[in-house]
Amino acid sequence: MLTSIFGDAVRGAHYISIVSLFGCFAFLFLVARPAFRDAGAAAGERERFDRFLSVLAEASIAAALVTGFLWLWVTTAGMAGTPLGAAFSPKLFATVLGQTDFGRLWTIRFAAALLLAVFIALRRITRKPSSWLVFAIVGGVLAGLVLGSMGFAGHGNDDTGSAHLKHLTADILHLLAAGGWLGALAPLVFVLRRARTRAAGNWLAIAQQATVRFSTLGIATVGTLVATGLVNSWYLLGGLPGLFGTTYGLLLILKVALFLAMLSLAAVNRLRLTPRLAGASEGEADGSHACHHLCCSAACETLVAAALLLVLGALVHLKPGMHDEPTWPFPYTFDPMGNMDFMWTRGAYIACYGAAAVGVIAAAAAAAMLALRRWRTAGVAVLAGFAAFYVAARPFIVGAYPTTYKYSPVKYGSLPIAQGEPLFAQNCVTCHGPYGYGDGPLAASLQIKPANLTEEHLFHHGEGTLYWWIGHGIAGTPMPAFRSVLRPTQRWDLLAYLRAQAEAEQSNTMGPAAGGYHDVVAPNFAFQFRHGAQQTLADERDKHIVLLVLFSDPGSLSRLHALDDAAPQLEKRGVRIIAVPMAKNPEGESAKQIGLRHLRIAEAGPDVVAAYSLFRRKPSLEGVPPVPPHMEFLIDRSGYLRFRWIPAWGPGWDQMAALSSQVHVLNAEPPRPPAPMGGMQM
Repeated sequence: MLTSIFGDAVRGAHYISIVSLFGCFAFLFLVARPAFRDAGAAAGERERFDRFLSVLAEASIAAALVTGFLWLWVTTAGMAGTPLGAAFSPKLFATVLGQTDFGRLWTIRFAAALLLAVFIALRRITRKPSSWLVFAIVGGVLAGLVLGSMGFAGHGNDDTGSAHLKHLTADILHLLAAGGWLGALAPLVFVLRRARTRAAGNWLAIAQQATVRFSTLGIATVGTLVATGLVNSWYLLGGLPGLFGTTYGLLLILKVALFLAMLSLAAVNRLRLTPRLAGASEGEADGSHACHHLCCSAACETLVAAALLLVLGALVHLKPGMHDEPTWPFPYTFDPMGNMDFMWTRGAYIACYGAAAVGVIAAAAAAAMLALRRWRTAGVAVLAGFAAFYVAARPFIVGAYPTTYKYSPVKYGSLPIAQGEPLFAQNCVTCHGPYGYGDGPLAASLQIKPANLTEEHLFHHGEGTLYWWIGHGIAGTPMPAFRSVLRPTQRWDLLAYLRAQAEAEQSNTMGPAAGGYHDVVAPNFAFQFRHGAQQTLADERDKHIVLLVLFSDPGSLSRLHALDDAAPQLEKRGVRIIAVPMAKNPEGESAKQIGLRHLRIAEAGPDVVAAYSLFRRKPSLEGVPPVPPHMEFLIDRSGYLRFRWIPAWGPGWDQMAALSSQVHVLNAEPPRPPAPMGGMQM
């Protein structure tokens, strides 16, 4: 814990020093040079400011070098998994610097910082300061390189593809904009302090010019910070759950609050204090007062900026909200699917849209009344707007739980489905029935009928909500809590089984020539051929259409021989056949032993048969039929279950032309995104 806090503090201090360093040169180039020139500053005034800026740059580069080394030390300890004392080792440092991306980037950044330190030191040693222009350009380029390279140490460097360049560019611009605004506050405070004394030569005129130019710089940098901050949030936050339900999101809220505090101070400076200072004349008390207030405000901005950068030091090391598991802190949330208890009729839609329109009109009226300074009328319009928006949003406000936005750590596959089946039989059948229809032995005696777990409404609830209900029960219903009976991993397995059961029911019209739901995900499974490496169904995505054959020996031999003859042609059309025996062959016969030339028998666990046997459902008054001795499924290249043929139910792919026809349908389809490996289908 202490090591983590120390690491956050080190990273925050490093950001403060680098931002301050870049701000020195940004202020010199964009604010001080033109301000001193236009104000007709004397040589003594230029020298005094030059001394201050040199000292600030020297202190900043020294702090940057020290905190940079401390950052390397903390990171080395984290990578080695050792305490800080044990990590202070030249050998470990050399390993990190030479064999990790962080180390190589750190070396480049540290070299640039050393070069800048030498440049600043030579300027002091020679006592012949170069012109402000040369000092600002050379120092600014090197400081910008050091500050911009910090973007590669952030989360933007973790993305891949086109997102990598966009996110990384936004990170770099965000840092440079922060340096241009936050880092330039200290030099501005120095100028304003000098101008507070009325008998201070040209300092009042210098301050007037500097504040106007700094205000323009602030507008540009704030706009960049807002735009790049939105881009970063898009890539890192993960929506409201990531904002309110993760440590990263809560720290980001703190960072935004500090930013808004700085923005409020800056707005007061620009709209009230800067015009007062600009209109003051030498010797007037108003100018001294304006300088005093501006100086205090800028000093407060500097302190808030330091706190913001310390928060940034913690954020850069945390897992982003998008990649973390959120814990929702509120009893309600906003669901775009709407409340299941709300009767969605045409009138309900009209009422929601009408209330939203009234809310927009009320908001416009409130803005107009505020502009006219009719405060009471504006207050009434604001209240009316809130009421209208609440009426419009109420159907979409649903109950929520701490796990509402959690996702299963278990990938959707045959193994968790098979493991969830006995859990369902042991804990759920008495109420929900053996197939989830809500017709268990105790159903008739319950005041509230158990839910039909095969209906489409199951997919409207996130798996995090279902996970909570299994563990904690549902208030006001007979649904009990199972958290003392089922471990967390068992609850996720049970959810995988419920999902497969519901998808099987929703796709019960699937046949050899009739596709079911296009979004029925084929459960992943592992298999291998004799003496071969283990493979998975997911490995076939974007490569092959898969014909999964579940067969019984010897009843399926004639069908296997027919597929064996057609295998070369099917392979040319992009079809891979995976034939899995429904029962382990006690004689261990191989494909060669039963006379197959092209078709190979796959070795797979019993979970494959257990999971895919769920997809034997069909619309029938007799309910779920018994497990047939032979089943075949066509799975498209995206991993979706598309067609099935069960010979016991009638003709279908016994004629290879019929099978080829469905293969042609799948080959003719445009590419689509791969099926999700986890998460309930919404």
